[in-house]
Amino acid sequence: MFLMPNGRRKAFSKPRRATSSTMKGYVIGRQNGWLSANDIRTLDRLNPIPEEDGGDRYLVNGNMVDLKHAGHFVKDGDKE
Repeated sequence: MFLMPNGRRKAFSKPRRATSSTMKGYVIGRQNGWLSANDIRTLDRLNPIPEEDGGDRYLVNGNMVDLKHAGHFVKDGDKE
């Protein structure tokens, strides 16, 4: 606890301890493109990774490519 100038106490914000189920949720979100590394770090109260280092990139499973590049290997008119 920390005593503020107004006399109130304030707890320090520490990184939270992630459980196994939390970690599984992060993996699912990260691999399926709806969580970035910084989204996960924010949930765990950690400092963000700089944008230029890829902290805000959304990836999809496969070869972990950017979401904006997913499917670009399929040519126009090709059907699966």
